[in-house]
Amino acid sequence: MVRLRQICICLLLFAVAAAMADWSVSASVDREKIGLDDNLTLTITVSGDELSGLKKPVFPESDEWAFMGSSQSSSTNFQLIGTKMSRSITYTFRFTLAPQKKGTLTVPKLPIEANGETRHTQSFQVTVVEGSVGGGQARAAPAPNQPAPPQPASESDIGEDLFLSVHTDKTEAMVGEQINVTFTLYTRYNLSNISLSKDAVFDGFWADELYMAKQLDYQRRTVNGKVYNTVVIAKFGIFGLNAGEKTIEPMQLKCTVLTQRDFWGIFRGGKTVNVTGRPVKINIKPLPSNAPDDFDGLVGDFSITAEVKPDDPKSNEAMSYIILYSGTGNIHNLQAPKLEFPPSFEKYDVQESGNINKEGARISGNKRFEFVLVPRTAGEFQLPKARLVYYDLKSKKYVTKTAGPIDITVGQGKREQAGGVQLISRGEVFRVGEDIRYIAPDAKRLQMGTLSSGGIVRFWYLLPIELMFVLIIFFIRRRQDKLSSDIGYARYTRALRRAMAELRDAPAVTDDSEGFAGVVQDAVLHYLADRLGLPRESVVFTDIRDRLTERRIKDETLDQIEELLEQLSFLRFAPGDKEAASRELLDKAKMLITRVDKAFK
Repeated sequence: MVRLRQICICLLLFAVAAAMADWSVSASVDREKIGLDDNLTLTITVSGDELSGLKKPVFPESDEWAFMGSSQSSSTNFQLIGTKMSRSITYTFRFTLAPQKKGTLTVPKLPIEANGETRHTQSFQVTVVEGSVGGGQARAAPAPNQPAPPQPASESDIGEDLFLSVHTDKTEAMVGEQINVTFTLYTRYNLSNISLSKDAVFDGFWADELYMAKQLDYQRRTVNGKVYNTVVIAKFGIFGLNAGEKTIEPMQLKCTVLTQRDFWGIFRGGKTVNVTGRPVKINIKPLPSNAPDDFDGLVGDFSITAEVKPDDPKSNEAMSYIILYSGTGNIHNLQAPKLEFPPSFEKYDVQESGNINKEGARISGNKRFEFVLVPRTAGEFQLPKARLVYYDLKSKKYVTKTAGPIDITVGQGKREQAGGVQLISRGEVFRVGEDIRYIAPDAKRLQMGTLSSGGIVRFWYLLPIELMFVLIIFFIRRRQDKLSSDIGYARYTRALRRAMAELRDAPAVTDDSEGFAGVVQDAVLHYLADRLGLPRESVVFTDIRDRLTERRIKDETLDQIEELLEQLSFLRFAPGDKEAASRELLDKAKMLITRVDKAFK
């Protein structure tokens, strides 16, 4: 009897051990030798038929390694046996680590919790040398959503690890000289919902926006021994308008410091803070007092040219005298020159155009002033000289440049001003003296008719019906116009109908199982993309699941959609008879799309 009890206990222990062995943990590093400027990648793989309660591993604080970020992925393997489908799950966690010193460093064991027990990865010995070792990942900026932040306990803690830097390339400049201002965000935290809550103030300056971040491109920098993720938020080119000490009031950003991760590594909570920089003072020095009388405040390096179009002007026909300024500096200060033309020339409004280049470190470009003229007589004439006066920062003196005068010969025009016809610009506009035509009446007197009482009754009886008919046509027409002009609205409105049409067109599984699975997958994903206003071509369910949750789609429904997509992927390659399974998946797709559509309404 005792012997039998011992055998039962052993069998029970073997069964428990076998159940516990249904999942496994493995780990690896990409290299055993790296440089101090390199990054090391630690990969942890967890696999099993069931991984209930699996928690994402956490890399501990260490004086040997700086945790630069992490990523995770998962895959599911399905197996169809008869009519039963089984699956195994694999989770992969990747950690990016930066060595903090030279020597032989240890990557510690990490605990992994799942199925009610804890297992550990193996530890690794890595040799770290000076510089960088080829063949691996060079030290680079971590992904913007994957730095390793400390947990902030207070606003002051956040302020030490999150701030806005205001940098100017000059602390002293002349009036009209360009100063570049750069606003850079430094953070040791994961951030989201970054927005501009207050614009920078440049009192006493002319400011041109050189750059404004459309997306956050982080770079890694070390400041006072701390590693930060940095991103340039904005750049401005500013020009002092007058002499004196000026203050730049920096912009203010509003963002959320993310502090709470879920199992998947996605941040779910945080603290909203305002981030601003310190004001910066700039000393603006006056220009020399010996400026020419026609100096308009232009500072930099410029040129001027003059041109006549056409080359052979004619009397009573439009011509252009074009003055072109080009150069680098406060080109916005350029004004149209004041020119005196011959008395027989009619002058029209000056046409101004230009091109400002803000791509480089200095603002440059050109301004074009076109004087539209009409010479009224033929003969020899001289068009006036145009002057350009600016202060040259290199030579530190005022420079005067000229273009012209230009001698021209005006030929005899084809038409003279006569007969009530006048040419007033390059396009021909004619004024005709008498062009009114009277309508000859066909009756000498108009008489007022009468309306019978029956007609009045019919009028008031039919008026509401006519108005209702007009309103119905109006709303139908407005909806049609919106559907034709607003593509997003049309996709949203027609999403269900288009999805069901795609499902009806699914090919028979006996003919093309891979084509069937692809059509059903596309129908589901295209429907979700249309409802969410996303591009159809690049939608991935795992990327839009959070958006569907925000639309109050139940997690149970989302899990069923994800399972459906995985089963369809498996169906492409599963052996054996798949007709019954395909019909079941098609019905399931229709049911899930209909359920989601009701939630959107």
